[in-house]
Amino acid sequence: MKVVEARNMSRTASIAAGVKNFRKALPLLAAFFLCLQAFGSATRTQTFAIQEGWNAVYLAVDPVEKDPDLLFAGLPVDIVAVFDVSKSTRQFSSNPDTDMLRQLGWGMWYAPGRDDAFLSGLGAIYGNKAYLVHASESMQLSIEGEVEFNQVWWKPSSYNLIGFTLDATAPPTFEQFFAGSSSHSGQAVYRLVGGAWRLVSDPSATLMKNGEAFWVYCEGSSDYQGPLAVTAIGRQGIALEDSAGNLTLQNDASYPLQPTIEHVLSGADFVPLSVLVDVIGEDQESLTRVAVPLGEGAWSQPLPPLESGNSIRVPLQARLAEITVPEVKSLLCIKTDVGTETWVPVTGKREDLK
Repeated sequence: MKVVEARNMSRTASIAAGVKNFRKALPLLAAFFLCLQAFGSATRTQTFAIQEGWNAVYLAVDPVEKDPDLLFAGLPVDIVAVFDVSKSTRQFSSNPDTDMLRQLGWGMWYAPGRDDAFLSGLGAIYGNKAYLVHASESMQLSIEGEVEFNQVWWKPSSYNLIGFTLDATAPPTFEQFFAGSSSHSGQAVYRLVGGAWRLVSDPSATLMKNGEAFWVYCEGSSDYQGPLAVTAIGRQGIALEDSAGNLTLQNDASYPLQPTIEHVLSGADFVPLSVLVDVIGEDQESLTRVAVPLGEGAWSQPLPPLESGNSIRVPLQARLAEITVPEVKSLLCIKTDVGTETWVPVTGKREDLK
């Protein structure tokens, strides 16, 4: 008995010491996570017009608050479902009210006040994903989140639940958007109407919606990103220090495109940018590269029209002399005249100020 008591006392002392050490480390942990937050991506707010009942939305930002219990607290959102295509070969039910727990691949969240809340298995809401959202009444849902430069991943020879960021007032038709891809052009598209999935019968006359998720079939494999393919360095977009960063735009549509780059502020500080222009001599060799300032604050810069299949490279450089803190962030929104949008985060860094 004494041996057991001694062991219990030893364990209790170890636990107490561990708790004490953890409490001592809390300030350091807090500072660490504050540092991570400070050097995170630039943010923007995405807004959805949620109708009573089921809604299919495409969340393009990575929420600052990922816990669904907190993200939807006080709102009439009571069910959220996400489809993990890697875990299921099943496609979609025509009615979202079907018990999705019986279908492999669906992750579910139920509001804490519901009787079935204990069945929730969706513990976090992430960006660049499609969700089914059920609401008890119509509402405006605004979600602040970090912008990541994310490429669309298609599951081949399968229906994909997907969505895109588009001009809210002048989006393309489904036919315009997918015309440049043999894997998607002419394939079946289903959108959520009145709580049920309905076939888009006339893609040439049906406008897409910004932030709407829909099912579209992918014939074979595909890396299609939309009419305008934008290439940056990675998910964090373009990071500019002493060297330049390239933004490449390629017209993957079957028709000409007119692209425009907009500089969108994401806070008090922003990245002062210049575009690099090559000066060419008579022998057609580059003599020098000149940095041309793109303006202060928010600005918009039209680019040359792109014929189908053509591309343009835009070399960008941060005006480091104008940056007075270790790191500043902005957003670039690349728009086209057919109503597509691609968001790219850009970071300017001064290593000498850290």
